[in-house]
Amino acid sequence: MLPGRHIALIGSVVASHSLLAIGAGATPPAESPSQNEAAEDTPCTDPVCAATTVRRLLAEGQARAAIEAAKRLVGAFPEDPVLPTLLGAAYLAADNTMWAIRILSARVAAAPDDCEARTWLARAYLVTGMPEQAIEALDADCPADSPVVVRRAMLRSVARPGDAPRQLLEARRQRSAWAEERAALPGLTRRLDPDAMPDLVWRLEGTGGWSSNPRMGSPTDAAGTGRDGGSAMAGLDLWVRAAPELGAVARPVVEAQARLFWLFADDVKNLSYLQLSGRLGVQFRALLPRVTLSYRPDWLLLPMGFRNETGPVSYAMGHRGEVEIETGRWVTVFLGAGRRIFREMPRTRTEIDVGVGGRVPLGNVGNLVWAGAGRSYRGRHSAYNLWGGGLALSAQLRIPKGFLARLGAAFSIDAYPDSAGTPDSDLFGSPRDRRDLFFKVGASFFSPDLRGVRLGLGYDFSDRESTASRYAFDDHRVLVRLVWSGDATLTGPATAVVGPAAPMPWDAADGARGLEERVQDLLRQDEQVQRSSSCVQ
Repeated sequence: MLPGRHIALIGSVVASHSLLAIGAGATPPAESPSQNEAAEDTPCTDPVCAATTVRRLLAEGQARAAIEAAKRLVGAFPEDPVLPTLLGAAYLAADNTMWAIRILSARVAAAPDDCEARTWLARAYLVTGMPEQAIEALDADCPADSPVVVRRAMLRSVARPGDAPRQLLEARRQRSAWAEERAALPGLTRRLDPDAMPDLVWRLEGTGGWSSNPRMGSPTDAAGTGRDGGSAMAGLDLWVRAAPELGAVARPVVEAQARLFWLFADDVKNLSYLQLSGRLGVQFRALLPRVTLSYRPDWLLLPMGFRNETGPVSYAMGHRGEVEIETGRWVTVFLGAGRRIFREMPRTRTEIDVGVGGRVPLGNVGNLVWAGAGRSYRGRHSAYNLWGGGLALSAQLRIPKGFLARLGAAFSIDAYPDSAGTPDSDLFGSPRDRRDLFFKVGASFFSPDLRGVRLGLGYDFSDRESTASRYAFDDHRVLVRLVWSGDATLTGPATAVVGPAAPMPWDAADGARGLEERVQDLLRQDEQVQRSSSCVQ
């Protein structure tokens, strides 16, 4: 028998109506007169009519009437290959798996090449918690490019979750699928293969709130001297990634992101910014391990101006090459290098960074995402030379009734080894080399999902200690968030013109991931970590 967690998984994926409430030796109760009359009032003179009658009764939820009709019609048309499969499907719909297995086993023994009957037999075994027998039932060559290949691969992925990525990829690469399997394939992939990259992913987040120290995380590395009071703030962040699965060794990866951050207090509104970035790359291998090579440009604009210049002002532009290596489930290694040109020319730099991160499942509770990164900058002015590193954590926890909680923490250290002030050059106002220690904790709570939209309320506390005293801060932020996220399938099998002998019902749940983050997303969403780490620009 399967362990309890696998039985639950199978139940959520392949259960329909009351298939899991079976008793192995149960016998269907007697039919009501109206059901028997409905079955017998449709005389058929050919097998096509017979199969249509049974399918109609199953579609109407009259499983026991379908059993009686199928038994009678199997006797009337003993040579028809479809009716025995329909009879087995009817027994399954009536929660009588013992008879379903008997009928379907007899059909497979009589016609070993009947792949559709094998899929129904496998389903009957899965419902009873017998995955090895299900795999054995599916062990046969099926016609290439037939819709039954998709159904077989999906059932195999349920029977052996460890092999699900390969089986689901095989299903996605078929030419056609029956309507039921085509509709269920994306949700099943979300459930069983969390590392699969969807064809299209998007996230639109609007935020509004208040910050006690809006200079914290400023892209211009603003000092805190003279700051008194907080500011209302708002933000809008749009991120889209397209990576269509083309059935080849390599697939294109295209990303675009626009982030607007706005401060309303008069003395800090010039720290508002618009950042545009993207990625153009190629991913090798659809299954793990896989590698993505990409070029990432980005542009930072200060709409309200900078210093004595009126806005908008182009403040920084970066060009980077990046490598992302997903070594296995839950583990990612990333590295990047490039050149970043600032309006303040002394800050222009060459940057190199490397990091590693992963996702840790927390069972039914949620998951934990972690990432650690190290970086090195060589500035045009030696005072901006930097060695640094950081660690970020984010735990997403499921709460009853569909609510979500997210707890986060981040820590970083940045050292400027050549920044000590001299009579000729004192950029940071300190006679010692600048060294910053940054720490942040936060919590957010989100409403249940409504077509991909969640409303959240969050609080963050940040603190930065620096040997250059005018760069030391602490900050309290309260934010309201409205997030719309989702994904879509752009490629995959087309809907088959000819339907199956017996349509197989699947769980209609979409297996949505909620607001779960990838390793890179965890870092890129935090403007303070982003400011100090080129890896997440």
